[in-house]
Amino acid sequence: MKAPDDLFDLVKALSPAEKRYFKVISAKVNGKEGNFMQLFDALDSLEEHDDEKLKKKLKGATFLRYISAEKGNLYAAIMRAMRNFYSEKSVDTRIFELMQEEVFLRGKGLNELRELTLAKAEALARKYEKYTYLLEILLAQKDLITEFEEKRLTERVREKLEEIEDVVALQQTFAKLTLASDEIFIFARSGTDLKNESNRQHLETLADDIRILANRLRGSFRLTLKYHAALSHYYGSMGDREQCYYESAKALEVCESSPDMIKEDGQKYKVALANYLTRAHARQDYSRFEEKLAILKALPADDFYAEGEVFQNVYFVEHLYYINAGRFEEAEALVSIIEEGLVTYARKINRSRVLSFTYNIMVMYFLMHKFKEARIWSERILDEKSDIRQDMQTANRILYPIICYELGKFDILDNITRAAYRYLLAQQRLHEFERLVIRYLQTMPFTANEKEFEEKLEAFATEMEGFKKSENFKRSGGMEEVELWINSKRGGRPMRELL
Repeated sequence: MKAPDDLFDLVKALSPAEKRYFKVISAKVNGKEGNFMQLFDALDSLEEHDDEKLKKKLKGATFLRYISAEKGNLYAAIMRAMRNFYSEKSVDTRIFELMQEEVFLRGKGLNELRELTLAKAEALARKYEKYTYLLEILLAQKDLITEFEEKRLTERVREKLEEIEDVVALQQTFAKLTLASDEIFIFARSGTDLKNESNRQHLETLADDIRILANRLRGSFRLTLKYHAALSHYYGSMGDREQCYYESAKALEVCESSPDMIKEDGQKYKVALANYLTRAHARQDYSRFEEKLAILKALPADDFYAEGEVFQNVYFVEHLYYINAGRFEEAEALVSIIEEGLVTYARKINRSRVLSFTYNIMVMYFLMHKFKEARIWSERILDEKSDIRQDMQTANRILYPIICYELGKFDILDNITRAAYRYLLAQQRLHEFERLVIRYLQTMPFTANEKEFEEKLEAFATEMEGFKKSENFKRSGGMEEVELWINSKRGGRPMRELL
């Protein structure tokens, strides 16, 4: 494996539009044949970072003797160009530049221009709810009033201090919402075991902390969006599909009612759409699914991060949708695209989402009775060494022995079920359903005669039905697939027909 190189990664991460812009700017300053262009083009032509190949491409270049310094200069030049390229696109950049102008004007003693500049910055910060910038702007306005105002000095300072106090309150609410919602999101992403009473109580406490803030949202787009998104994650973790869907729909409604905010930060809209689609799928409400999926697909992605975000959101929900709708051939057709995207956007996509893609593909093949392919994807999950998405890792441990049975791997089933038992026990995820399945898999005479197999299967199905009717029944990951497999075996019909 080649050593990493920050400059190479930066060059390869640039979009075609960004590369064109940099080349135009660089040519104006350094000429088309300048050092920057030679080094830039050589790096861009490489498939992976390799200093030896780079030196061969630059053979004869005078700057090879001090290439490390030239690399540093090129890195800085690219970043300067990108700041210029995005200066008109980002509200944050526009506000920052106005604040820099104010500092310049203050040094020149041009106070009327300072006041006008701060007013422009304040209008932008208020419109787009940039609370951190707004606080800095208000403090600068207060200082300007204190230094130079002669009329109504006390009154104007007091008014400005009240505005500052309001912004501080909004910041505090935002911080509390962010802390609670991030912790809930981590619960959801990690697949924390919510059959554990302590974990459930902690999650409920976090949700209560969020609900208390309902009367402090003050019509703010950012606060209201975060409020509903946080509760959606909470209800999703608790298995309440109705409330989870409701909160995600409210979050999407907030986005769609604020076109200016979405234009400024389209990422929030993409996330809200993706969350809504995921929740709608879980609720099996497809009334607006294809409409919203088409909107998500059509949203522009003008950089690597945005492209990766669109990929992981669009293909994740689309793949799930096709599975749930029984359109397995369409779902399977997406697998190669998903595999390619997971490689292309590896630097963007987190391990949790990669594991989710892997699990869903494994389940798809399982339901299609393509057990050879299901085993490949199942073993990728078995190779996962982290604690992320323990819910999916648990379900996979339950399904893997069934996959191996279907492939006739009877000689390894005992070892597999023992390994699953030890894993679930170590992760403290061996609850009633898991114990029931493991016990069945350990005692089921897979290689015995058909009659005995059917008898054991009927007894297992009866136990499953009794478990589902018990007072403390909670649905677990893998349960639906196990039930489909049982019913497929009992009725002689493909699992996809039983969905």
